[in-house]
Amino acid sequence: MSSTQKTYFLSPNWDYPPDGLIRLGSLITDPQKPHRSLNRGSQVAIDQANIDQSVKKEWELTRARLTEVRIGVWVSFLSIVGVEPGAGYNRQHDSSEIYKCKALETNCFQPDNTYVFESLQNKFVQSYIIDNGHRLPVYMITGVKIARGFRATTTSSKTQGGDVKLGVNTASLGAPAQAGPAFKISFTSSEAASFGAGEGSTDCVFAYQLIKIRSKRNDKFTEEEFYKGALLNTDEEEEGCCILDQLSEDWDVAEVYMDIPHRTEQSPGAGEKNAFLTVDEDGGKACVVVVPE
Repeated sequence: MSSTQKTYFLSPNWDYPPDGLIRLGSLITDPQKPHRSLNRGSQVAIDQANIDQSVKKEWELTRARLTEVRIGVWVSFLSIVGVEPGAGYNRQHDSSEIYKCKALETNCFQPDNTYVFESLQNKFVQSYIIDNGHRLPVYMITGVKIARGFRATTTSSKTQGGDVKLGVNTASLGAPAQAGPAFKISFTSSEAASFGAGEGSTDCVFAYQLIKIRSKRNDKFTEEEFYKGALLNTDEEEEGCCILDQLSEDWDVAEVYMDIPHRTEQSPGAGEKNAFLTVDEDGGKACVVVVPE
């Protein structure tokens, strides 16, 4: 996937129509809530000649994410007497989203200093800025993507479970064998939703772009492009895309020293136990090794 800077945020939901609550020139306080505008209904007019527009036909976006966490714990000092207990926990979250539209229309503009200054003079904007001592920024919507003939399909599944084993290693008794009970349990839940498969699906705001504005005293301000958390970039706009994010955590941290409940610079005192994280050679899972007093 291209490393082009992502600049657009997905709409909170698909119920916002074009030219509704999410529109160019709106000033908001939370980049994740574009529909909550301080200057709602009184945005400074934008010269149509300054608005860039593009249209992509039969546009599609596929997003997939897999998150998996596995944790293993075993206690070493019991192995001294031939008992090898162990426990594990795993969690997996798999989700996918497919968005399609007959046309993806993008409208964006680059506000100049005059436009930003006039927008900041709105009484509700000024009230917010002054009440917060000029400490908090505001965000201006400078780009809007409109999905026409929109369709969406989403799926999600979650699995979590654990296992417990209590082995007896008889090697210390002269017999190379290991036995003991083992238990494993897991739970899975899933859901799926889709809409827009038929005709008549209404157009909606699919994504939006922001700049961050910090108002200072004496009618001064600074502004910069704001991308943190954005999900779409230029290549994805032009060609559609398939995004796969995968996160797998085995907690394979080796030799990280820690104490339970705490560590001192001296030898452990009464009631203290030393422990460290390492990797279980049997299975490759991370584990906490507890050293007896």
